[in-house]
Amino acid sequence: MTGSEVSMTGKQVKAVRTALGESQAKFAARLAVSQPVIHRLEKRGGEVLRGPEIILIHQIAVEHGLIRDPAGAVAA
Repeated sequence: MTGSEVSMTGKQVKAVRTALGESQAKFAARLAVSQPVIHRLEKRGGEVLRGPEIILIHQIAVEHGLIRDPAGAVAA
């Protein structure tokens, strides 16, 4: 999967963050973005998201074994 194909929903972003046990602020620091960026991503719920932050979140999810298929589904 190339970076341009990576997508997640706001719900998946939140699922990754909470699975890691991180606050929005700590997760934002990990991604080198501000906490409001994480809040805005999560607030978009079921909307499909793409972009540099999503690519990084996807990579983190893969590294921590949170991705269960190439389409980016987050393991429950």
